Amino acid sequence: MKKGRVSIVIPVYQPDLKVFEMQRKMLKKQTLKAEIVMTKDLPQAISFNLGIKRAKGDIIITLAQDCVPETNDWLEKLIKPLMNDKNIVATVSDLILPEWYWKRYPFITRMTTMKDIGKRRPNMDARACAFRKNDLEKAGLFNEDPNVVAIDQYLYNNLKTMGKVVHPNVSVFHLHPLTNIKKLKLDYKYAKEIGRTIL
Repeated sequence: MKKGRVSIVIPVYQPDLKVFEMQRKMLKKQTLKAEIVMTKDLPQAISFNLGIKRAKGDIIITLAQDCVPETNDWLEKLIKPLMNDKNIVATVSDLILPEWYWKRYPFITRMTTMKDIGKRRPNMDARACAFRKNDLEKAGLFNEDPNVVAIDQYLYNNLKTMGKVVHPNVSVFHLHPLTNIKKLKLDYKYAKEIGRTIL
């Protein structure tokens, strides 16, 4: 596959401005440049799908507003398997919950998330993945059903019939503000629906 344009789709909804600024700075430092497509104030699946349709790139990166690339070459390494192997349909970043961020959580949240400190490897995750745009379109994009928490599970299942989903050993810091029990339960429901392992 020839080197094509890369677009990063970021749904934005009431972001933590400090985290959002960290993300913006790390995206500017990337060794590979990309178009940034932001969609605002919509449900996540609708926001991702709208951004994908608007994106001009042949390669689409989906990136959550609370995920910050760990390194300056994150983007380059994330898309490399797609460039080198036509049988790969998606690449997935590992997620890191740093201890310094975890310590900011309320006490009860820290007690229930101790095992999440460190690195996690989801099967697939909308938070920090790369795809070919035409593969996303063939797979039907993200599930927009408002009753579904794991919007990417439907997409993952469809992509797996088309090719391989791989982990190129790149990571993002997942700086998600789990500040109350409702958000915590939602995060665990999501994790249960998509499946994940602790590295």
